[in-house]
Amino acid sequence: GMRTIGREPALRAVGAAYVAAGVVLPSLGPAVAHLRDELDLGGPLTAAHGAFFGIGLVLLGLRSGRLLVARHGASALARLALLAVLAGVVLVAVGTTPLVTLPGAAGIGCGFALVVLVLPPVVRAHPAAGAHAFADVNALFAVAAVLGPLALIGAELAGVSWRFAFGLAGGLAALAALVLARGVPLRTGEEAVEDAAPARLRRRRGFPAAVLVLLAGACVESTFAIWSATFVLEERGDAAVVATLMVLGFTVGQAIGRLSTRQVDRLVPE
Repeated sequence: GMRTIGREPALRAVGAAYVAAGVVLPSLGPAVAHLRDELDLGGPLTAAHGAFFGIGLVLLGLRSGRLLVARHGASALARLALLAVLAGVVLVAVGTTPLVTLPGAAGIGCGFALVVLVLPPVVRAHPAAGAHAFADVNALFAVAAVLGPLALIGAELAGVSWRFAFGLAGGLAALAALVLARGVPLRTGEEAVEDAAPARLRRRRGFPAAVLVLLAGACVESTFAIWSATFVLEERGDAAVVATLMVLGFTVGQAIGRLSTRQVDRLVPE
């Protein structure tokens, strides 16, 4: 459980990286809404700011991602990913032109895509990780996904710049994860490179349905977390705090779902 994650340096580093993802990724949606308003971004440019996580997942999900892990190792790639996220948060927080904010969004999105590629096999391979270890890591992400938008709401209600709140909360979370990952050996085991052949996966019963469920879930999560705040501001003219509350409502539901994973696992047959 959580005590094992806190006790083991490698699992602690993985947990911190997922906390950083939870703080930054949902907060990026309201940040993009503010950027659209302040920088007068067009629709495609606004959409592009939130698209890099998905683009990174697609690119790294191909064989190139597994080759990267095999060549450079999980430890070096995790540090590189978190460094990219930290730099991206700073660029989004200080940028006053798309030439600065777009590379920042790319650093955040592609950095966390690399985290998602590299770190789940580290959890699976860790000798102290139990059967539900990754569910616990996902629960950390879900709790942090509530805290990130809450920090922005607090800043908006207090009259503090969203840039300050986003940069401080996201920057500290990414920096803490980077510090915890420094000098910690993150081992993935053979399964990170030797996955089942794609053709064999496609023949498994229920595999196409599982892929469709994951695609639908990813579409809903990405659309709501990244673009709902922009939609509310633009189409309804609500206050910025209401737009951020839209994201918070989604992340609270997500947290409840992920925190109940163990209970659902026990009740529903595999």
